[in-house]
Amino acid sequence: VISVPWGIISGRTWGNERDPKILMLHGRFDNIESFAELLPLLPQSYFYIAVDLPGHGTSSHLPPNVDCGYWDFIMAIRLVVNFLKEGTNIILLGHSFGG
Repeated sequence: VISVPWGIISGRTWGNERDPKILMLHGRFDNIESFAELLPLLPQSYFYIAVDLPGHGTSSHLPPNVDCGYWDFIMAIRLVVNFLKEGTNIILLGHSFGG
């Protein structure tokens, strides 16, 4: 769980935290469960991080005056990347709107 100004961004991780990081981004009107069937097929040499974008899954909705547009999701993803960065590269893996 990552604290953000409007509440929380929920997520789930798989693998060893010391391995290279892959941030998994779901599509619009979806959630991190969309990666459940894909994960067993992916290499185990990475640390996978999936987050529920604002208003999806168990993450907080954006404030009522924010329209949940493209740039709002980019801002949320940037907050997640800044939280995870710790001086390492992060690979992005997404589908649909998350790609």
